Amino acid sequence: MAEQKQKKKSTAAKNAARGGSKSSARGKGGKKAAARPVRREIGAFVCLFLGIFTVLCCFHVNAVVLNLMASLFKGTIGAGFYILPFSFLLGFLILLLHDGRPVALRVTCAFLLAATIGALAHVFSGGSELEWSWEMFGELWDGGISGAGGGILSGFLAELLSAVISRIGAAIVLSILFFCPN
Repeated sequence: MAEQKQKKKSTAAKNAARGGSKSSARGKGGKKAAARPVRREIGAFVCLFLGIFTVLCCFHVNAVVLNLMASLFKGTIGAGFYILPFSFLLGFLILLLHDGRPVALRVTCAFLLAATIGALAHVFSGGSELEWSWEMFGELWDGGISGAGGGILSGFLAELLSAVISRIGAAIVLSILFFCPN
């Protein structure tokens, strides 16, 4: 027993004499590098650039990439497209100023704000009831791009709620989702 302690001391003494072991030096450096991940900050700047691009899309700046983005976002969330730059800006601020707190649900809710606005616009537009078939998705896409509907995501949510609890019930539920802070 005393010999084992003697061996451990001699090995530790040799390491201390050499300036420490390689594994302990790597362990300390690894902890410093892992202390500050940058993936949230990268996501924040992606949100910032997408926010700038969607603002340009709202002002009908003609460029190939911007036209594709506008068509994609309008076809997906319809009238919520005009709220999307604010959602991107809110996502940018949440991700940039996170201070170590969890942010996934906050950023998700910031983007669901645009989808909720699109669904409310679809409900209040009072468009004709769509027939439940695969062609409905094409009609929702076309309505979202033209500005007459909510797009695929928001319009489908509005149509689903309208079918389950009526248009008035859907308007009430979506308004509660929009106006309730918690």
